[in-house]
Amino acid sequence: MKTLITFRHGCYDGSGNLSPIGAEQIVDVAKMIQKINMAQLPITLLCSTAPRAKQGGDILIKRLHIPEELAIFNENLWQDNHHHGDFNQIEKLIDENFREDAILLCLPHLDTVSNIARYVAGKFDHKTKHFGESSYGCGWFINHTGCSSFPR
Repeated sequence: MKTLITFRHGCYDGSGNLSPIGAEQIVDVAKMIQKINMAQLPITLLCSTAPRAKQGGDILIKRLHIPEELAIFNENLWQDNHHHGDFNQIEKLIDENFREDAILLCLPHLDTVSNIARYVAGKFDHKTKHFGESSYGCGWFINHTGCSSFPR
């Protein structure tokens, strides 16, 4: 079964780095993923190169034992007023890494969380739902059975 979990980075400080609270939020995300992944399916991480996302990605790699070759940091996942990622490239990254019997974690920038959720939901022919803005450490869980907010 293909599974996607896409979520926003944790809280950050004035310099754009993950704050201590943000790091705790990402540790909580890792714990939830461990509970979801009872079958110990392989996990691939697609992560923004924004400092706070990268720092969160590093926590996930360590906590979830994601092999280096399955941790992909890509600038297209960082979209804001100063960084303009290419969603066509994001779709390509998803398509290349969204595999059967595996979990794909996506840790992009704010607006991209909902865009990724909408894209993957469409692959499963799930009825389009409103994927609103995600809070820190929150996002969407999508597989063949449906879409739900994450954490559930």
